Amino acid sequence: MYESSAPPAYGQHMQQAPVRLRNGMGTSALVLGIIGAVSGVVPLMFWLAGILGLLALIFGLVGRSRAKRGEATNKGKATAGAILGLVSLILSVVGAVLLFKAAEDVVDKVDKVLNEDGVALSKGSPGTEAGKPLGADRPLPFNNGLSFTASPAKPYTDPDKPGKAVVFDVTVVNNGTKDVDLALANLDAVAGGGEKIYASADGIDGRFEGTLAPGKSVTKKFAFTVASGDKLVLEVNGGFIGNRGFWSLPVS
Repeated sequence: MYESSAPPAYGQHMQQAPVRLRNGMGTSALVLGIIGAVSGVVPLMFWLAGILGLLALIFGLVGRSRAKRGEATNKGKATAGAILGLVSLILSVVGAVLLFKAAEDVVDKVDKVLNEDGVALSKGSPGTEAGKPLGADRPLPFNNGLSFTASPAKPYTDPDKPGKAVVFDVTVVNNGTKDVDLALANLDAVAGGGEKIYASADGIDGRFEGTLAPGKSVTKKFAFTVASGDKLVLEVNGGFIGNRGFWSLPVS
């Protein structure tokens, strides 16, 4: 006769098969999150940080869900991976903004035109028209209330500096409501000109000075040697950073 196995005694339980752990998602999330965060520090790698960050966030959330169901034991790694994935996404956005801003600045610089007077001016430069300096007798207004106007250039002879030179007047008017210190203003030749001439005997001091009250005006005399060409391009700074304008004065 065949022997039959007896049923398990009361209180005994059948041995269950062990649950297969699925820790892959949590581990992958952590690895991808670390690489993504490191890539995000470099703005040029924003695209890689974005891709890896998104994957790390998804894998991390899936890994956490598995850990909650008892299918995985690396909930901490999954959580860290998800957090790093989110950080990578934020860094990728910041990197993209910085990179595109830098590219825009480069394009703006390249977009500057080299005008016929030999000085590079952007089309939006104050005191210019279509990226070119204004002519003589054209006022240059500034946001501190001052307005500068240069007279046509006339030949000038400097015994100490042989060669061609010109002299001209610059009239400053205070159209504002407050006193303005003219010592903050400055005038220089940026193309066609050589050295600034100082000749007190002829009333050429080559600088602005004193305080100009509202509604008042003052005229200063300037002179420059002419290095080359038939035009002298002047830059006047009204005393504020970025507040400047340009004249182009024909010389004979």
